Amino acid sequence: MALAQNTISRTRLRELALASLDILRDTPARLEALVAVGRLIEREFGGRLDITAYDGLGDLDVAFVEVLDQILFELNADTGASGGIDEYIVDDLYTRAQAFFLIERGPEHYRKNLHERAITLDDPIIIRHHRLAEFVPRLTAEFAEYPNLRCAILKTLLTFDDDLLLPFYYDIVMGDGDTALKIMALIGLHQCRSRFGNWRTIARTADDELNALVAYVQAFDPSQPADGGALERPYPLVFTLMFLEQQCITGSDALDFERLFATLCATVRSRAAVQQLYPHLHETIASIFMHIAPDTLSALLDDKRTLLTFLKVVDLFPLEGFEKILVVINRLGPRFLKTAERTIAAGEVQFEKSGPTLIGYILSLSAAEAL
Repeated sequence: MALAQNTISRTRLRELALASLDILRDTPARLEALVAVGRLIEREFGGRLDITAYDGLGDLDVAFVEVLDQILFELNADTGASGGIDEYIVDDLYTRAQAFFLIERGPEHYRKNLHERAITLDDPIIIRHHRLAEFVPRLTAEFAEYPNLRCAILKTLLTFDDDLLLPFYYDIVMGDGDTALKIMALIGLHQCRSRFGNWRTIARTADDELNALVAYVQAFDPSQPADGGALERPYPLVFTLMFLEQQCITGSDALDFERLFATLCATVRSRAAVQQLYPHLHETIASIFMHIAPDTLSALLDDKRTLLTFLKVVDLFPLEGFEKILVVINRLGPRFLKTAERTIAAGEVQFEKSGPTLIGYILSLSAAEAL
């Protein structure tokens, strides 16, 4: 299987979104509207949207394409004896697709729509990308109501500066919620450190590991070299990965590549403990790499140690969730595939997995490119 050639561009996505809005306007029944949108997607991009066929798109566009692909999947799937798609699936896909269509027409259209409905998985990323700060109070107010959206909401809130956020982060750290969310909230407190001085209070929780992390965060200085000893412990390791992702998303500071690859090395060594603590590990790693310019990443991978670390990190990805890292691989191009193939064939890197792996799939791409 060669790398995808049917490129999905920003311009083509916008044109499809605006045409789809006309369909939604002229087709009151939601299922019928989705069927018509599905036909339009197939005419433009074929029967399945290949996530690797992206021409320099950002994370918002990737989320948009995933919704479009899900529409095609549901419309083409075997729906069994019921003979149709469940109504709740239709409503969810319609609402999510409409949000992307409306933001392409203009933020004012999206704003009006969001004020009239519940938030979905995609709204935090839309709000973040378009800097819609007026929705910060709503995201903080509804954070507790949507357990499946909390990570996405918090990741978006970390990109805003609002007086509401300091007490919001504090309450998460001091509450009884998920540890990964507490670690993410500590990034927020670190961002607010000029206005926050109550570190001693939050260092008195019942979780000794969290208490130790609070001390680490309080002293954390991204301008200083990474603390290799701290990265051997899961809590500081997850904090550092999340912090690096936020740096990538906001673009507020130049990414410290030495810290990044030191953190990724530690992640490979401690992957079981890290994944147990932070189920979104693979999404965060893929997000970091997607925010690095392909030329920059390619130059970094010319260093053999960095290349070996990258290959080991890629091999951590499960086959059922590897699409986003394949976007990164696709951007690196045939030169990277050939280098990876030579490196692995020479036995310079050892992988711990047995059976089918993402590395094996990547090598199959390299072989296909050679045909």
